[in-house]
Amino acid sequence: MAAKRWWYSGNPIQTKILVVVFVSMLFPMITMTICFWFLFRWFVDNFSLLPVAVYQSLMSIFNQLKFFWGFSLVLIFIVMLLWSLYISNRLVGPIDRLERDLDNILTGNDNLEIKVRDKDDLRGIADRINLMVAENRKRKSTA
Repeated sequence: MAAKRWWYSGNPIQTKILVVVFVSMLFPMITMTICFWFLFRWFVDNFSLLPVAVYQSLMSIFNQLKFFWGFSLVLIFIVMLLWSLYISNRLVGPIDRLERDLDNILTGNDNLEIKVRDKDDLRGIADRINLMVAENRKRKSTA
């Protein structure tokens, strides 16, 4: 049995969900970063009434914050990617398990019962498939 990859199954549905979730988090983050960047630059550039020493001090702080912002963006990017992988797997994992169990049933394994977790949304479908397999088992045994 192959080791389970919790993060990415390669399912096309998971890929689509992963892209949607990641992009929906990425665009607001980029927009917010650009807005903060330009707001700070606008504030510093438009308040020319500031003394030179204060202006230089603000620019020094701004230049030091560039590293912090860059590091924070990379960290947020990694967290967003991991969260997207988790969300997409939680949505697609039950579908993958259901497909795998249905393939086993189609190969003739009538003793198999589809098992789902308590929180899976596909519980109703799995229960109906289990009833159908049980009915087929009864028909085979009586025939």
